[in-house]
Amino acid sequence: RVLTRMNLPLSQPAVFRRIRRLKHIEIILKEGVKMDDRRLGFHTRFIMKVKVNPSVYSSMAREKLAPMKEITDLYRTNEDYGLLAFVLVRDVKHYNNFLTQLYNTTNVIDTYSTLVLENQTNKQTISN
Repeated sequence: RVLTRMNLPLSQPAVFRRIRRLKHIEIILKEGVKMDDRRLGFHTRFIMKVKVNPSVYSSMAREKLAPMKEITDLYRTNEDYGLLAFVLVRDVKHYNNFLTQLYNTTNVIDTYSTLVLENQTNKQTISN
């Protein structure tokens, strides 16, 4: 429908073939669904910087942080607090429990948290 409104009348099979080809050449990497976090009970988002022992950055990120269900995105940066995580939780109490669990990991030296008050982007994404 959108393509028709843009004066690009394509049939459904043509669109399907195009999508399949874009997947094959790895331009489309993944498909997904964008969920409404608030309706699922997750009302609080934090941006968290994590300082860990420098010799274990990669293994810490891969083995300890990435599997944590509260962490939606995880990046390694070139700063002193070298891991940057986006964290989604139900409320502040849930975040405190999450931090306690994180600090029980021996290689965490410190964290720096920022509470996200409001999302200002208006991007429509289909995967998290």
